[in-house]
Amino acid sequence: DSEHAARLHAEALALARADGDPRAVASSLNNLGVVAMNQGDYERADALLNENIAIARELGDAMSEAKALTDLGNVAYYRGNLDQAAASYQSSLDLVRQIGDVTEIADALNNLSVIALTKESYAAADLLLDEALRLRQSVGDKKGIAQVLNNQAEVARHQGDIERATALYRDTLRLGQEIGDRLTSAVALESLAGLDLRHGNDGPAGTRYAEALVLYQGIGDWLGLTTTLTGIATIALRRGHSVLAARLLAAAAQFRARAALNDAAEPNHTNPDEVRAALGDVTFEVAWLVGQGLSVERAVDEATAFMLETATPS
Repeated sequence: DSEHAARLHAEALALARADGDPRAVASSLNNLGVVAMNQGDYERADALLNENIAIARELGDAMSEAKALTDLGNVAYYRGNLDQAAASYQSSLDLVRQIGDVTEIADALNNLSVIALTKESYAAADLLLDEALRLRQSVGDKKGIAQVLNNQAEVARHQGDIERATALYRDTLRLGQEIGDRLTSAVALESLAGLDLRHGNDGPAGTRYAEALVLYQGIGDWLGLTTTLTGIATIALRRGHSVLAARLLAAAAQFRARAALNDAAEPNHTNPDEVRAALGDVTFEVAWLVGQGLSVERAVDEATAFMLETATPS
């Protein structure tokens, strides 16, 4: 777990400092910074990564500096500081362009496109993604191509071009399945399910959510688990299974808290207040209490069993 990883990296850092090995110190600082970021301790992550960057600059290690700048950008992004994130990503891009590493350039372009998308600068996002796609294709990086296609689909979805978004998500799913990348496949399935849900196509949405849920469970992706559970809870509520909806929402809330995830509402997903209104206070509270006690395995089993009983082919 993250606490165990933090202890191991802290021990490695202490040894590296004792040995006077700056490269090992920098590596351990970066590892600790990433762990702190994943734990939501952004101030500590920021401090560790900045120390790593300072050492990398002293050593003239441009690639290590670029990678640490990317992680620093991620910290800023998670803290909601988009301008700081963009500055870090741009600095990373400038360095990897000097180095000439195609994969790292594409990664940096992709990161900047996420900022542009978040800021609703869709034309800028498209330009960044077009360059990233050309670079991914030039080296035959199918996983990277799938990542870019998914982000292009996100841009199209936000612009309301649902036909293009659907086609791009399908291409992403095809590539993810081709290379056996479960996360890529799960994200594409969930995105397609979200489009189905938005247009009232609950059957196909449920089938895709169930497939994505199993994939997320297999790789231990907490965010994916919670968002797909709330998607299935939405379908359950629409179909009159309000108790199940409450249980799944409660389980998702419990998993978000366990993984220290932000409690952000998903578009077109139901919320506890809607389910409470359908059930009444007493029944809702009982169902919610039961849902909070569900294990991941039990929550996934209940959600997938419901979808197998009620969903239709996509």
